[in-house]
Amino acid sequence: MIDAKTLDADIQQLLKLIDRQFGIQADDLASAMKKIGRRLPKSAHKNAAILVEAQTQARNPKIAIQMDERPLKAPYRALLRAIEAYDRKDARVGAILGTLGGLAFNLIVLLIILVAVLKWRGFV
Repeated sequence: MIDAKTLDADIQQLLKLIDRQFGIQADDLASAMKKIGRRLPKSAHKNAAILVEAQTQARNPKIAIQMDERPLKAPYRALLRAIEAYDRKDARVGAILGTLGGLAFNLIVLLIILVAVLKWRGFV
């Protein structure tokens, strides 16, 4: 049997961790994961979906009696590890470096085109 109160407490703990790591305040795990988007891998989103489904089913007393709590421990731990592993500073640095890399590539291509046009027109 699954206890809805302990599952809700675990999910609230995840929501507090999401608020601390991502700065996202949400009332439920589904909306928090939607706001997180691609910052977490697909496996984390799948684990969150498993927990959200279990939370929904645990609110129904007849279904909660039939459910087992043991299969939910692995998705909970995996989601907890994925959230804890996220580094805001590293993600920010990666985004900046990606933007600068794209800008540098575009400038190089522009320079090559400029030299080609100048050669074609006979200025160089």
